[in-house]
Amino acid sequence: MFTEEEEMFQEGFQIRSRHNNVNGSNELKQINLIIPISKKVNEFARFTKTLEKIFKEALENLNVILVVYKDPNRSYLKNIDKMKRLESQYASMKLEVTFLSGKFSRAVALQHGVKNCRNDSLLLFLDVDMVITEAFLHRVRINTIYGQQVYFPIVFNGFNPETICYKPNCKKNPFLFDQNNGFWLFFGFGVVSIYKKDFLDVGGFDTKIITWGGEDVGFYDRCLISNLTVFQAPDLAAEHVYHQRQCLDNLDAKHYQMCIGSKNAAYGSLHNEAAAVYRFSEILNQEPNDNNKT
Repeated sequence: MFTEEEEMFQEGFQIRSRHNNVNGSNELKQINLIIPISKKVNEFARFTKTLEKIFKEALENLNVILVVYKDPNRSYLKNIDKMKRLESQYASMKLEVTFLSGKFSRAVALQHGVKNCRNDSLLLFLDVDMVITEAFLHRVRINTIYGQQVYFPIVFNGFNPETICYKPNCKKNPFLFDQNNGFWLFFGFGVVSIYKKDFLDVGGFDTKIITWGGEDVGFYDRCLISNLTVFQAPDLAAEHVYHQRQCLDNLDAKHYQMCIGSKNAAYGSLHNEAAAVYRFSEILNQEPNDNNKT
């Protein structure tokens, strides 16, 4: 016999778990992992290793959908071959590769990636800069509910490793969550999981956005006014790895300022930057020149 509270908890858990498994079996609900690729050769290689580690440690069920923008050097081919080898090694991994041409647009790439998915498909939009574990995928299944809930995980954004260890080509271990290693992206909505029917009902991504950023915020705002519950929580198994950002002059003023703000925030902690300055006495003791006088 269950108490009233226990029955309510059990009912809620069953609702959450209904789409986690296939036809009541022990097989995990397939996640359609949709990733836009534009250059970023090293990041692509790292993400391939991330998936390989996940499959070695757990029997996952993933359909990896790569939407690749062509470049003249075809630098993506080597990493796609590695992904194909992973697919051949693990029966529960499927791979789809689509090539696009022209100027990179994240919204266009992600929207293109959902085309072949069924309406009851569980979608996970992710960037190649991410490092994840199997635990993150588990929470994607638990926290995304068909027809009811969309999941926007709050991921950790790592600082520039060179501002942490003070040397070039510094390597930083992921999943070190403190103020000196990075910060939580409370207002970053680029990583999201949702069922395709719900995605279409909300209106998908705005493919008219071809500049830096904005498509994730627009989608998040539409989810807020939809009939879906928007669930957000920090996730300890997902980190956005630092990478250099280019804020191009052809961006409009709003997106340029957003890009500059994001670039500066990710560089390093104020504590580490202040400590670096204090190590150089010639900077601290430098006399202001005439040009700096007011």
